[in-house]
Amino acid sequence: MDYRKLAEELFEYLRFKPKRLIENQITEATRGEIEILTYLQDSKKEVTSGELSTGLKKTTARIANTLNTLEKKGFIIRIQDKNDRRKILVQITPEGIRYEEGRRREALKNLTCLLEAMGEHDAKEHLRLVKKIHNIMELQLLNKNKKE
Repeated sequence: MDYRKLAEELFEYLRFKPKRLIENQITEATRGEIEILTYLQDSKKEVTSGELSTGLKKTTARIANTLNTLEKKGFIIRIQDKNDRRKILVQITPEGIRYEEGRRREALKNLTCLLEAMGEHDAKEHLRLVKKIHNIMELQLLNKNKKE
């Protein structure tokens, strides 16, 4: 089997097909707004921009730009740490929580429709393969980090 040829076909398909289907979602995701809101919502506490950078594996510059955008939208606030006045903490606002939860509900609704259209067998197989891909990529990343 020519895995390189399969990889090229998959790469081209993923590179072009989804763009036309979900351009707005891709644009928002690349800015990282949803990632940050989800991280803040899941952490249930205030975090520093450095923690966001480390946790989301994004540059501090990217995080800072996205936080500025989120702050303008009223989805986050920045507050001074009571224990260390030099630190600025990021906190999700009630409006940010509503927005993030709405996006999550919308994504789950869309994913549910997709899986239903695939049928039970293919939906389960798809999930199995996504998990397998995730595990393989995680192992490759661990092995790469060990070598460095």
